[in-house]
Amino acid sequence: MDVSEDLARDYPPRLYPEGASILENKGINTNCRMGDIPDLIEAIGNDVWDNLKMYHVRLIARLAESKLVWSGKTVHYLLCRQLRVHKKEMWSVVGDQALRFSLIEFGEITGLNTNSLSEEKFEPGLENYKALWELLKVPLGCGPKLDELRPALLECRIWTSDQRKWLGLLFLQAILYGLHHNCRIPFESAKRVFDDEAMMSYPWGRTAYEILVDSIKLLNPQGGTYTLSGFKDVLLVWAYESVTVFRELFGRVVSPGEIPLFLWGGKRTRASFATTIAKEINDHGTVRVRKMVMKEALEDLFPQWIDEADDPQLDNLIRDIHADRFIREVKINEGETAVVEKKESAKEKGRSEAVLLNIVANLENLDRKFDSRLTEYDTKFGDFFRGLLDTIGDTVKATVEERLRDLGVVEPPSKIPIDKQSKDVMFSEENRQPESNSSQPASKTPIDNQTKDNQPQKTPDKGQSDKNQADDIAKADAKGMGAKLNSKFVRDKGIEVKKNLDSEFGNADATNADLVFDSLGNEAELKKKSRQEEAELKRKKRQEEAELKKKQKKKEAELKKKKKQEEADLKKKKKQEETDLNKDKNLSPASKRTRSGTIRIKILTEQSEAETDELLPESDVEEDERKRCGRIKEYRLKTIHLSPDGSQMSPEFGPSVPFLHIGDNVTTCMRKGFEPSPAIYDPVGPVDPVKRDNLLQHLKPHEETPYVEAHEDIEFYRIFITPRPWPIKEYGWLVESHITAYIRVLIRRSNQDPSLFWSKRIAFIDSWFLEYWIHDYRRMEAKPDAPKLKGSGFEELANGLIPKDLQTKLQWFTDVDHLYGVLNTGDNHWVEFHVDLRKEKIDCYNSIVGQVTRESELRMLNYFRPLTRVISAMLNLLIPANIRRPTNKEFAFRRRTRDIVPQNDLRGDCRVYALKFVECLALGVAFDGISDENIQGLRMKMAADIFAEGGCNFLEALG
Repeated sequence: MDVSEDLARDYPPRLYPEGASILENKGINTNCRMGDIPDLIEAIGNDVWDNLKMYHVRLIARLAESKLVWSGKTVHYLLCRQLRVHKKEMWSVVGDQALRFSLIEFGEITGLNTNSLSEEKFEPGLENYKALWELLKVPLGCGPKLDELRPALLECRIWTSDQRKWLGLLFLQAILYGLHHNCRIPFESAKRVFDDEAMMSYPWGRTAYEILVDSIKLLNPQGGTYTLSGFKDVLLVWAYESVTVFRELFGRVVSPGEIPLFLWGGKRTRASFATTIAKEINDHGTVRVRKMVMKEALEDLFPQWIDEADDPQLDNLIRDIHADRFIREVKINEGETAVVEKKESAKEKGRSEAVLLNIVANLENLDRKFDSRLTEYDTKFGDFFRGLLDTIGDTVKATVEERLRDLGVVEPPSKIPIDKQSKDVMFSEENRQPESNSSQPASKTPIDNQTKDNQPQKTPDKGQSDKNQADDIAKADAKGMGAKLNSKFVRDKGIEVKKNLDSEFGNADATNADLVFDSLGNEAELKKKSRQEEAELKRKKRQEEAELKKKQKKKEAELKKKKKQEEADLKKKKKQEETDLNKDKNLSPASKRTRSGTIRIKILTEQSEAETDELLPESDVEEDERKRCGRIKEYRLKTIHLSPDGSQMSPEFGPSVPFLHIGDNVTTCMRKGFEPSPAIYDPVGPVDPVKRDNLLQHLKPHEETPYVEAHEDIEFYRIFITPRPWPIKEYGWLVESHITAYIRVLIRRSNQDPSLFWSKRIAFIDSWFLEYWIHDYRRMEAKPDAPKLKGSGFEELANGLIPKDLQTKLQWFTDVDHLYGVLNTGDNHWVEFHVDLRKEKIDCYNSIVGQVTRESELRMLNYFRPLTRVISAMLNLLIPANIRRPTNKEFAFRRRTRDIVPQNDLRGDCRVYALKFVECLALGVAFDGISDENIQGLRMKMAADIFAEGGCNFLEALG
């Protein structure tokens, strides 16, 4: 035997301690979309569908027809029992056996090409490529999303057969990769649909496997579920191929002679894996598995990946399995090893001790029970009966104490304090594992037991047999199944005890013995009486439950009646509103038609203001979301440190994954419910050095010009970039032209294709027009009939025609759901706002939040009255009543708390904060990184962006 075989082997530990996986007790979801196949066939036609089966991706077409029954429970069981490996593969533990899922297993199951991607670059024919991408409305250079392919199914019937074929191939790729419906297919594979040879030679297996295994590595439960991306059916077939008992019980062969993917039909697994694995070990001594697909040459067992991390522990495991070595010791935790045999011996001893303590406690309980039941016979037979019980008890007690001494327990159970006995006796409840984990033996990492069957078997002596039987009871008790699984053992032991008692009391007087059995015979009457009492209790309980149900029904009927009355009142109220609308010819109740036919805003009185004030509370944040936001904040604050010139001070900046991801666990910086644009950028990242140098070169000739005396173009940028202390008090305070210029930069970016922001249904409100808006509203308050909306700048703004030189032509509500901008709230303070046109609410993001009271909230609401009231009236005017019902209700208002909004302690930067809030919200990312420490660097970044994207003549353009 090799000397190394006697040493502890350094193998990968478990990814999580047994029973502590983050996936435990979670539901498994998948992104597979097999249900779209029938719609695809109907859309492209059967002739094109049959043509698709000549390509390698026909695998999906065949799988859809094979009707493989998905069992998420089986896959979930293996995902919860992973080893920690750093290479691009997965290992799971079943019983004490390690199973490998690598590119080799994936290729054997699917039959797909798993070779490395050719270094020769492939470019599709531009004419076909551009034409199809235009039909699909997909940006050039990007793969399509499933969400972009589905609408094409309704239009493709008039396309050419080639275009329908290409659409079908893209659809099959989307299902093969199993990505989220809003994620893009890899462009490298998507562009090959135009070339048959490129389709045939592409390594589909390698790409599909990489997506699947990356998804496994990044699984992150949200609430009570987690979602698996990739070709998930391969994992199920791998379970059938690798674990013998799984394929025997759940596999169901349907196509003999086929590749493994089509060999198995599977079935829904309702059996307990705990019971299945326990029975497997009991029947065969271990779990029968195929650890991995074997290769003759060792080097063939190591697939090559670019920039793959080294993993010596995994290499050891693969080499030893390939060499069929016997493993004496295994690594159970990071930094420590333990001998399995020694650990198992200690466990057996502890379990046997606990079993004996349980026996003693049960005997004491029986003694008390018999004592209470035989009280009525105590006068006549008490002396004899108690003497008999004492004799039995002493005999059993002596036997137990002798056994405990053999096991090394010094104190007999009778001398152990009651509280200590209780603690020891209850071990089986405190250490009970959930069923999902009970199928695993005590070992924490894989042990190769395949040579144990070759060891010589010893015939156990009687003492050893008793020890094993006690151990069986302990195991069953730990699983909560002792009474069920060991009934035969209990019966056998009962017979043995009876024989021992016969030999011990064989000379007892028969008459006295009969008295004992007579007293025991009366137990039937006691049981009968007990059953009658239980029946009476059940009857009373049923009667109480019936009365309770009757009361509940009565209560529900009253609630139903009350609800019906409320609905009737609501209908009556709505009917009255509709009558009022019809009287005013479908115009908003908030609008008033004058003799000239123009529509004007109705200004509410002070009395009606109190009735319409709607201050929304801060929404509750789920615990998982709170933790995720905490991780994002911790990471961003640690890594983003901008110098005054906008460059990155910290050499740690630049994580292993690009923005928008953070850290090794690939948490995204996106706000909850937001999907990133493919062209997203970091709003608080370092300045582009080229943009900064161009700006500084533009300002260099004016370095000697005193502050405030330079041309307004030069002074504009100086105010942005001059660091503290400022040469003149309040010199660095941004003015309205700065705000307008940066809003214009964001408007330009929203017009790019693809858009840089999280949605195309957003718009930015021009700051200069907003100033006119506020001024006009004050005139409305003073003279309600003066301003009008129809034919005014308000109508142009809502139709995307302002600013004049940057028209988006997107109409509010019809094309736009979200508005962003900044608002002056007096005293040179500015805040950011977000208007949700669908939910009819406005959120305010304030970088300087003082003491929060209802008065302070209402004071802030008053600054937003021009928006909460006028926007509602504008929508009443512009949007037809069949699309949006006119309403007299103004928009609700909420000021976000300081826990959500970064706070500005340095006086003079509130405008910079507000503009960065606008940018972050439009991108859908968190605010973390906007801070007083980084504010000067952000000023330089904003100035460089305006200079690069607005030009030196922006002031003339604004005019």
